[in-house]
Amino acid sequence: MFLSRYSSAYCITLHSPQLTRFALSSRTATTFTMAITLYGIPNCDKVKKARTWLAYQEIAYTFHNFKKDGISAKLITTWLADVQWDTLINFKGTAWRGLSEQRRNSITDGNSIISVTSLMMELPSIIKRPILFTEKNTYVGFSDALYQEIFSQ
Repeated sequence: MFLSRYSSAYCITLHSPQLTRFALSSRTATTFTMAITLYGIPNCDKVKKARTWLAYQEIAYTFHNFKKDGISAKLITTWLADVQWDTLINFKGTAWRGLSEQRRNSITDGNSIISVTSLMMELPSIIKRPILFTEKNTYVGFSDALYQEIFSQ
């Protein structure tokens, strides 16, 4: 599996003995009238699955790497317009578990959007991944059924 650049969108080309699917072959990628951005960390398993799914469906998208490209308060605020803050936090991850109990309690008890936003900017690994952002909505996590529903609309 390797990444290729396709008109400012990253797609994955898959190679396997049972399946040879070239998302960037002479056929053009499926186009949607909306811009699609996938946010995450490249070595996260769920992000890999989401990227593979998008490539297999030949859906062009832009990938934004939290660690490399950073994250802004404005972007987090945009997500928070669509989803609750507790949906965006990965409570099962090592970043959350590594926080002091006092800091965890200040986030969960206070429900302060400012403290949640600053936490996500400080520790992007604490954000649940992947986040799929379209012009219509923000979707958190990956499942085949969820992505089929999103792109069948």
